[in-house]
Amino acid sequence: MEEQGIVMIAGRGVFPKLFIEQAYLEGVAVDVIALKQEAQSCYLRLARRVIWVDPAQFQSVVDAALSCSSRFLVFVGGIRKRRLFLPFSADARTLGLLKKAVFKQDDSLLRMIAQEFEQEGFSILDSTLFLSQALAPLGVMTHQHPDAQAWADIHMGLSLARSFGAMDVGQTVVVKSGAPIALEAIEGTDACILRAGVLARAGAIAIKVAKPLQDRRFDLPVIGPVTMRSLAQARMRGIAVESHSVLILEQDKTLRYADALGLFVVGV
Repeated sequence: MEEQGIVMIAGRGVFPKLFIEQAYLEGVAVDVIALKQEAQSCYLRLARRVIWVDPAQFQSVVDAALSCSSRFLVFVGGIRKRRLFLPFSADARTLGLLKKAVFKQDDSLLRMIAQEFEQEGFSILDSTLFLSQALAPLGVMTHQHPDAQAWADIHMGLSLARSFGAMDVGQTVVVKSGAPIALEAIEGTDACILRAGVLARAGAIAIKVAKPLQDRRFDLPVIGPVTMRSLAQARMRGIAVESHSVLILEQDKTLRYADALGLFVVGV
């Protein structure tokens, strides 16, 4: 792998940047297939090569990956799911995939895409390959601690999140005083948190977990500084995340920000 490097399908967020930086420190070059309107060029400076492609043109994505020397592939960063419901110029291969996908949930689509790459000769790597230290530890990570009511809401939220996750629906729920407030759907975690803030007004708690059958090669749950900002904007008390299954990007910065905002972050 060190000689060949890795091919990355890069989506939105800071995750691609952190992956490339850590791979660079490990002496592994990364060729990036950057998804237009998702990946950010400023995050890709240490990449060996960057090829920009339209994610609706799946054949172009595959062709770009095949033009790289490595056959080790990793999916890093998100893609806005609501793009499925906006007008877009899809090629024949993309339309064929969507036609085959009876259910358009995250894991179903990602597994189908991974299988397409595997049929092209690629080995799909775990997205946490160089970032296992960023996985949430067990226990309270902030100055603020959950009280008895918060723990009760966390346990309720865990049960709800895992039930919905088993149906491949979202990774985040919001609970307040024993009442479920919001479930993450197609809008993503931050939008779910902000929506819940409108409904609950103040004092709710977010719970984010991996799905019971989560394929750890891609779409692992992620929180970071932006999540803390959303929690504060929604006047929430904090967030509980599944330990060893949720990535905390820029962990030191995220936890310092949580402390400054008076939020708790706990791994459960």
